[in-house]
Amino acid sequence: MSGELLKKLAEELKSKRLESGITLQQIYQKTRIDVKFLESIENGDFEVLPEVYVRAFIKEYSSAINLSPDEIIQKYETAKTGKVEKPKLEIVESFTEEPEEIKPIVQFKPTEEAAKPIFKRDTNILYYGGAGIAAILFILIYFIFIYDSSEEIIVETPYEKIMEDKNSEEGNRFDLKQVSTKDLSDSLKLKIIAVDTVWVRITIDETNVKEYLLKPEQFTSAHAKTKFQLLLGNTGIELFMNDSQLKIDEVGGTRNLQIDRAGIKYLPMEKKKTVEIQKANGQSDSLKN
Repeated sequence: MSGELLKKLAEELKSKRLESGITLQQIYQKTRIDVKFLESIENGDFEVLPEVYVRAFIKEYSSAINLSPDEIIQKYETAKTGKVEKPKLEIVESFTEEPEEIKPIVQFKPTEEAAKPIFKRDTNILYYGGAGIAAILFILIYFIFIYDSSEEIIVETPYEKIMEDKNSEEGNRFDLKQVSTKDLSDSLKLKIIAVDTVWVRITIDETNVKEYLLKPEQFTSAHAKTKFQLLLGNTGIELFMNDSQLKIDEVGGTRNLQIDRAGIKYLPMEKKKTVEIQKANGQSDSLKN
């Protein structure tokens, strides 16, 4: 009798392995149990090895095909004794009378608002929710793609535009050798004479900004109360403060200068200003050519 039960257990194991789509070679790769011993387990031939090895192999085999090793070992022990496991009986209560209907303690009647179709009740929620989402998206787009909190960049005015505006103001009586920003109420007078073609930006008292592209022998003058700031494309200029010449110590290259009653002060060159000067010098080179 025990032999039949062991055969039945072996068949169950093999059937489970086949249902799972697992091959004996895969079990070997996982457990390193020789395939011939795995075949013996599936054939119900449990006497090929000592008992201690058989139990260990059954556990490894069961685990490899996703069965509970302890449960399979229990079935193996039961089958060896020749006893058949009796199925556990479930106790089901029987009722001689029909169960009493259970009624709710409180019965609710739907209100008119609750009785309305769900689609209609949610229309306002969807409308206002959509409007809110659209507003949030607009704000995000504005701050990411439109709003610019960086410092304002003063765009360089082309030399030709300066000449055109000046001719218009003075009735075509503009002298190419002088560009004047004179203000008689100011006490400081700065005169800039071009030795080479040079781009100049003059900031007067930190408020008034003028830009020029001067050719050799052209000059411009400006008046201020306290100070000037000059951004130069190159140092090919001569400077005069109240008719006294100022000497630029550093010759060649771009410069950022501050000029007041104390004289010339050299300021650091910011990256943004360097880019602007490079653009201006590009125009200067085109005029030279």
